[in-house]
Amino acid sequence: DIQAFTYNLETKKGGSISREFDPSINSAYWSNLEDVIFFDVIEKTKQNLYKYELNNKQFEKIDLQVEVLDNISFASENYSAIYKGSGAVTPEKLYYIDLKNNKSKLLLDLNENIFSSIKLGKVEDWDYTNSRGDEIDGLVYYPPDFDPNKKYPMMFLIHGGPQGAWEDNFHYRWNIQMFAGAGYVVVTPNPR
Repeated sequence: DIQAFTYNLETKKGGSISREFDPSINSAYWSNLEDVIFFDVIEKTKQNLYKYELNNKQFEKIDLQVEVLDNISFASENYSAIYKGSGAVTPEKLYYIDLKNNKSKLLLDLNENIFSSIKLGKVEDWDYTNSRGDEIDGLVYYPPDFDPNKKYPMMFLIHGGPQGAWEDNFHYRWNIQMFAGAGYVVVTPNPR
């Protein structure tokens, strides 16, 4: 779990600003236009963006159009950014976000023509508590046209962890939709 600290050069005082903040911090960007710090965080199977306001010392989640934020680049002259990300049923896309109103706009979808004829199964969060009382997060991938009244073979893909995790992203190398497309219900727990 990575923590964020601030330090005031005038008062020579500092401390953690994220001690009570649950998601693990991936990276940070201090805006030179506003008194805010943006944090790219890992939150269970998602990778999200948060804004921390230095004046009121509050974290605010920024809704993005992706489940997993892959890359973000902040503008230096205005309060906006360009980001790239995906979801388990959505290949990577490129977006613009106006950070004053948190509205995103799709800029580029290179995969639209390729994936318009491919049917993917739905994906759901799957959290459970193990016998020791630890909360484990993960995902369940269903075959396309899944019928809850039918029986399906099930596959568990166990991640070695704890440094990495199965994320709710569209991965070209480890694409779990391939197994779901072959008729399996696929469970991807993230043991810790």
